[in-house]
Amino acid sequence: MEFEVDSTYRRIREHDFLSLGACPMKKIYCTCGSIVDVDKDYFRMRMNLGKSVECPHCRNIRIGHEIDNLNDHFLGVTEDEFGFAYF
Repeated sequence: MEFEVDSTYRRIREHDFLSLGACPMKKIYCTCGSIVDVDKDYFRMRMNLGKSVECPHCRNIRIGHEIDNLNDHFLGVTEDEFGFAYF
């Protein structure tokens, strides 16, 4: 039994195969071990700024820690010698 392939889908797939050389994505290897596709312009900008390129998961974890640290700083939360936080 043969399946009818939609002509729009066929054009999209042909375009994907024809434009492989001009692909705007770059594969990176994150420190967590995952391989991710990132935009080449984003990659080039981060490298020019001297910053590391990371996967979305690691980026979200880093931003979460930064937000927590900023909240602790501006709310006046400090830690004692045992690592317990208090106001």
